[in-house]
Amino acid sequence: MALATKAREERADARRQTLIDAARVLFVKQGFHQTGMAELAAVSGIKMGQIYRDFGSKDDIIAAICEQDISLLLSDVRLFDDSKIGGLPALRTWIEDYIAHQPGLDQCRMMTEISAEAGRNPRVAHILIDLESRLLAKLDSTLNALTNGRIDPVVRRRIVKIMFTLNLGLMLQRAAQPEYNGASTLRPAMDLIFGELERLMRHKEAHSSPPGA
Repeated sequence: MALATKAREERADARRQTLIDAARVLFVKQGFHQTGMAELAAVSGIKMGQIYRDFGSKDDIIAAICEQDISLLLSDVRLFDDSKIGGLPALRTWIEDYIAHQPGLDQCRMMTEISAEAGRNPRVAHILIDLESRLLAKLDSTLNALTNGRIDPVVRRRIVKIMFTLNLGLMLQRAAQPEYNGASTLRPAMDLIFGELERLMRHKEAHSSPPGA
C-alpha cells in the first residue's frame, strides 16, 4: 500500500512539473493573459480537468513557479554561506556576487512578467511580497553573520534592501536588453554601499573597544 501511494505521489509530482515547465515556456513567450488553460492543456498534454485538480487557477501555477524559483535561490550556498568571515574584502566580494547574480534570460523575462502581473493582480502581489520577505530575511541573516553582528539591525536591513533592489533592477534590465552589461551600474553602486558599510563597521569597532585599548 505504501509503495502504491508513493508511486501515485511521484506520478502526480511529475505531472505537475510537466505543466509548470509548459507554463514557463508559454508565459515567457506570450505573457499570462495571452495564455489560456486550454493552451496549457494542449502544450503539456494534460487534460483540462486534471489541470484544475492540480492547480485551481493560473494564479496557482504562478505561485508554484515562484516557489520553485525562490527555493532554488535560497538553497544556493554560493550566495548564502554565512561561514566565510574573511574581513572587508571578502564581505565586498559577497555583496557584489549577490547583486550581480543573474538567472538565465528566460527566468529574467519570467520575473518581468510576474512583476507586471503583480501590479494588476493582488494575489500575485501577495506572493511576491512573501517571497521578497523570505529573501530579505536570508540576506539579513547572512550579512549579520559575515559582519559578526557589528552592524545595527536597522542599517543592516536597509543595506540588504538596497542589494535586493539592485539585483532585481539588473534582472529586469537584462530581460529588456539581453546584451546589457550591468558592470557600469554595479561599480558605483558598490562604492556607495560598501563605503557606508565600512564606515559603520569601523565606527562600531572604535566605540566597542575598552578604554585605553
